[in-house]
Amino acid sequence: MSKAKEKAHNKFYENLDKNYGKAHEQLGNEHIVYLGVHFFAQIAMQTAPDEEDARALMQDAINEAINTQITGELH
Repeated sequence: MSKAKEKAHNKFYENLDKNYGKAHEQLGNEHIVYLGVHFFAQIAMQTAPDEEDARALMQDAINEAINTQITGELH
């Protein structure tokens, strides 16, 4: 990953985290997770070449998030 892309990646993640922090007390964790998954699933469905690729992208992201929680290592 280039330095510029890494910087944009980190900034995007920081913004997600900051907005989560602002919203979780009013909406609750479950609602925020639902909204986030729904939002990004829509983007995946709209931008992937086909439904199979969109589903694979979403499943890979979910699996990586779960594995990161288990191992503590981001892949």
